[in-house]
Amino acid sequence: EHHPDAAFSFTLDGTVLSVNEKGAEILGKTKEELIGHSLIDTIHADYQETVKGHFNNAKKGIFKHYELPFSNLGNEFYYLGVTHVPIKVDGEVIGVYAIARDITENKINQEQIQYMAFHDHLTHLANRIRFEEVLQKAIEDDRLHDKKFALLFMDLNNFKDVNDDYGHAFGDKLLAQVARRIASMVKKDDCAARLGGDEFTILIDDLDSYDDAMRWASQLLNKLNKPYLIDGEEIVCTPSVGFAYYPKDGDSVENLLNKADAAMYKNKRHSKAM
Repeated sequence: EHHPDAAFSFTLDGTVLSVNEKGAEILGKTKEELIGHSLIDTIHADYQETVKGHFNNAKKGIFKHYELPFSNLGNEFYYLGVTHVPIKVDGEVIGVYAIARDITENKINQEQIQYMAFHDHLTHLANRIRFEEVLQKAIEDDRLHDKKFALLFMDLNNFKDVNDDYGHAFGDKLLAQVARRIASMVKKDDCAARLGGDEFTILIDDLDSYDDAMRWASQLLNKLNKPYLIDGEEIVCTPSVGFAYYPKDGDSVENLLNKADAAMYKNKRHSKAM
């Protein structure tokens, strides 16, 4: 009754026989409301089959720990670590115990650590590690399905001047605004990243033609060429961009990044010479 984890006992058909205080608290109901009823309808539809499978396995003597996201009627959210154990009398399974531990805090901490490991803390875009993973997966997937994608590499032409004139805190705010404009253009299956400094990369996946990437980049540049308002100052900080195309320009992460980087610097030198 006073166990710190939620504890339940069930009949073989899933009806609640008993529940402790912690179990009632997590489910957001009283014991009286729970006993004599099934809990399956309190579980999100996406996870009901998973729970049923573990419950039925426990009746067969097969049981293992699993994690379950759960929201109760009071809209309180939990991550639960659940274990089902068969109740045996004289060698016969007559019911099932369930122990559910609240692992919400640990799970959220793990997700935050995972997020921080693969995202840039300033812009919240993907970082280099994550982007290279996504790029590698795109290469593998598109090779199998005979598709193509574009890699855009960009930096900001006068970012050093902005830092020198206004300070690094101002420059960080500019990078954050640039990232928000990029993110507003990126589709679900694409990926944008900050590699470091003022360098950004964007994967434009599943292209019908390379012209699609150019049209998309033109829309992005129109957005990025508009002035930024930061701390009452209006500034313009235009980007230089370069492209690499898969499979035309390479079939590895390193080759594609190098090709796009070289194309960007070629375009930058060309624009300065004009």
